[in-house]
Amino acid sequence: MVKTTSILSLIVVAAFRLPGADGKPCPPLGAVLPPPRRPSKDSVVAEAVKSLEAVFASMTSRYNASAVSIGVRSIHEDVPLVDLHYTPPIKNKNGTEEVTADTVYRIGSCTKLFTVLSLLQQTKIRWDEPVTRYLPELEENQVYGTEIEAVQWQHVTIGALASHVSGIGRDLAFDLANFPSFPAEKMGLPPLQEKTSARHCSGLGNTTACEEEGERLSGGRMYCEC
Repeated sequence: MVKTTSILSLIVVAAFRLPGADGKPCPPLGAVLPPPRRPSKDSVVAEAVKSLEAVFASMTSRYNASAVSIGVRSIHEDVPLVDLHYTPPIKNKNGTEEVTADTVYRIGSCTKLFTVLSLLQQTKIRWDEPVTRYLPELEENQVYGTEIEAVQWQHVTIGALASHVSGIGRDLAFDLANFPSFPAEKMGLPPLQEKTSARHCSGLGNTTACEEEGERLSGGRMYCEC
């Protein structure tokens, strides 16, 4: 995946290396440069695409149950610069028989991009506002832990959440304390505190799904998955 990402970066960089008026590559100085209109005709881009295809073939040859799709297209050209797809020999019975450009993937965290985009289009929302203005329950339910253990939601802004600089820990839903079957005491760990050790919900594994009203009334922890 690292090699693939590097080659994709090379394609993007190569798009800015189209010859200028003096025949030399133009440096990537930003919007002051004219956008490349025909990147597929550039030899540097073509070389990067060829390298990506080789890496893609080598990488996917080891995958037995993972599908992969990579697509790169210039807004100035109709034909994609890269259109690679791999169908594994072991397929999900509920999925497609052949992976193509029309295959629908579960994009997971990529949905965060659309969440931020929708906020950018809302002129009434200020990025420097605390998240508690819109979710006051986050501050009201801080009845557990110390200032170090608890998230100070009143100091977390919308912009901080969107740019992933809020300081909130990741994978909170995977805390073993969330799973009733976890034998904490048998493993030598201290007994779990009912009100302070678990979220009581997450929707993952054998835990129940969270509901905003239920979490607020129960005094359980409320997290924002951002």
